[in-house]
Amino acid sequence: MAVQPGEQLPANDFYLARGIANMTDVLNPFSEADLAEIDEAIERSRDAEKGIIKAQSAGLPVEGFLEDVRKNRERLMQIKRVYNK
Repeated sequence: MAVQPGEQLPANDFYLARGIANMTDVLNPFSEADLAEIDEAIERSRDAEKGIIKAQSAGLPVEGFLEDVRKNRERLMQIKRVYNK
């Protein structure tokens, strides 16, 4: 499923895709593997930010992507702060 700048997956699709719909531990819904994957996503978002900045300097039409990647990274970091075991 392609996601455009500013667009998010519907919550139910996100949770079903992550297998969280069947979780039994509501207070700690993320496994160590999930948290490691979040760490990787945070790192990839930093790389993406560098690429977006480079594309902007080349005059490519990437408006909105920089704000989106920063906002999504902050969400992931918040998840880590709350659910890191």
